[in-house]
Amino acid sequence: EAKCVIRIFQARIKNVRYINMQVNDSFSYESPTLKWLEFRPNDDFELQSEQKEVNMKLKFDVRIHEDKNLPEASVDLTCELGGKESAYPYYLRITETSRFRWVEDMDKGKVKQLLELNAPALLLSFLRPMVLQITVASHFTACQIPFVDFTKR
Repeated sequence: EAKCVIRIFQARIKNVRYINMQVNDSFSYESPTLKWLEFRPNDDFELQSEQKEVNMKLKFDVRIHEDKNLPEASVDLTCELGGKESAYPYYLRITETSRFRWVEDMDKGKVKQLLELNAPALLLSFLRPMVLQITVASHFTACQIPFVDFTKR
């Protein structure tokens, strides 16, 4: 029977599990992490002889889980690409997450903007190369996620 052993490494500094990144003096975030990944090639997909491209569905979902007691929130960005129907070559669902912190006296409107617009844009910059790498490894053409305007949600 084969075994797969993973080792959990912590930073050399005792009990540090993330890197705290400063966006500015009053807003910071932890290193984003992959929360969910599902990739399913569709065996029923067939490209028609006259068909040169497939219009892939691309959907984003932003979830903000604000802490009631502390000036911080967890933000999840989920990207769904393609579909499970035979019209699509594959289905990909991937979620990236990070924890964001701000100073207590920060303007609530500014916090809302940073969490709803800047946080998803930051998380997308981490998702984009993962989606590319996953789709490159499939037998289909690589998918590069285009720019996303999170103001139009």
